[in-house]
Amino acid sequence: TCTSDDQCPPDLFCNATLGLCVPGNQGDRAGPQLSGIPDISRVSAGLGQEITVRFHVNEPLIGPPRVFLMLENEQKPFGLFEEADTPDSTWAFRYVVDGSEPQGQVPVGVSMVGADGAEVSGLFLGNLQFDFDAPRISDAEIFPQQASASASSMPISMVPPCHG
Repeated sequence: TCTSDDQCPPDLFCNATLGLCVPGNQGDRAGPQLSGIPDISRVSAGLGQEITVRFHVNEPLIGPPRVFLMLENEQKPFGLFEEADTPDSTWAFRYVVDGSEPQGQVPVGVSMVGADGAEVSGLFLGNLQFDFDAPRISDAEIFPQQASASASSMPISMVPPCHG
């Protein structure tokens, strides 16, 4: 482990975030980037629903990336779902909504470290919309011909729309 470059051999430098000595500057210090468009399994979620995020990176990584909800005062991590077959393949992470998330739109980010030690932190993957409100009836009309003891259905509209 290390906390500064002087604790590493001459050809390595200290990545203090990882606490590891990593290969020196090979000319690529920009850090890994996304390759293609991330896939988020759903953009709106409620209590108990699962969200899966998949993405590719453009270079090998030192260990798995970290995927998280980018909240105002904290980062809520996703769990690693499928580790990449090779360091620069597809990564997949899973998150189950527990109800502690804020109502509304929340960005999802990723932090990762390339094989050369270059780090990128808080790279934007997409937004999630958390909705904890129960559906409500927005309008209902009862017509006299439907208001009988034998009526078995009545047209109503739901807000938000229910998708079964």
